[in-house]
Amino acid sequence: MGQYYHPTCIDKMESLSSHDFGNGSKLMEHSYIGNRFMEAVEHMLSPEGPWHKTRFCWAGDYMDNDLFLDGVELTPDEEGDIPKTLYQAGRNLNPFTTPDYNSMNYDERDAEINRLADEWFATLPKRGRFLVNHTKELCIDLEKVKAFEKYEGSSWAIHPLSLLTCSGNGRGGGDFSKDRDKGFPPEQVGEWAEDVISLEYEPKYVVIDPTTFKPVSDEELKEYDGLVKGIGLEKFEEAIS
Repeated sequence: MGQYYHPTCIDKMESLSSHDFGNGSKLMEHSYIGNRFMEAVEHMLSPEGPWHKTRFCWAGDYMDNDLFLDGVELTPDEEGDIPKTLYQAGRNLNPFTTPDYNSMNYDERDAEINRLADEWFATLPKRGRFLVNHTKELCIDLEKVKAFEKYEGSSWAIHPLSLLTCSGNGRGGGDFSKDRDKGFPPEQVGEWAEDVISLEYEPKYVVIDPTTFKPVSDEELKEYDGLVKGIGLEKFEEAIS
């Protein structure tokens, strides 16, 4: 069966649902740069955002019971049951009321969700450029994430945030696998789960290449490669000014 995921701020026990942003909940349905749902989490983790520099996990519903729940006061659900996993324990923020899907076609629904998301994004800080792990003292320049051809005529770039911080990958349909998905080292999947994460406007620690996880030089960092049309960060500097 398919595995569903909620990006979860462990320190606040808060989460977001991909369905609120018109996206699928399986890991590889939303784990690409430029996706609305990913952008929402980027805003939350950016400076002055509500999840900035907090313990974080992209929690799967097949993740281990009790993992990352030590010392957490758990709230019973509507039926009185105590959550067993972080996926169950995170409180969905529901940042805006999604439109009635039965009253409009797909394009109308997508446009309305984008409008609602834009209004909510305007209440949050601008997105950071660097994905930072304060626990491991590493960061990734999101402008350097390379695109790859996944489907004919479409270019995709896997977003490292969800893959690095996920828990439960490999246990359900729609998960990341080295045979199906490219552009990300499979041994790094889940290696940042529960670490203190943020997005920053400037690098804080050693900047690593998101494909090799080796440090990049200062000269490489200064060079702006950009991304293919449609990925979403090619005008990053303009967007945060």
